[in-house]
Amino acid sequence: MSIQNLEHELIMLAASNDPVIQTEANTVGEYTEMIKAGKLSNDEYIELLHDVQHTISIHQNMSEMEAKERLNVAINALISIASLA
Repeated sequence: MSIQNLEHELIMLAASNDPVIQTEANTVGEYTEMIKAGKLSNDEYIELLHDVQHTISIHQNMSEMEAKERLNVAINALISIASLA
């Protein structure tokens, strides 16, 4: 893929309904503009992109934990209801 294709992909992702994806796509777009302008070294750019990946991973894990906790609460409530019967 070319940088132009990837920049187009970032624009499309920035229009996502997911606020995390929107924010991080915009952030990556900003970093990409900075490296193109010579304001970042390749090493800095790579490190920042890894940071974005890490941030996305944290948000995914938090979302999964929230869903798992909600499921656990529902299961515990069902166990309580079944125990009363």
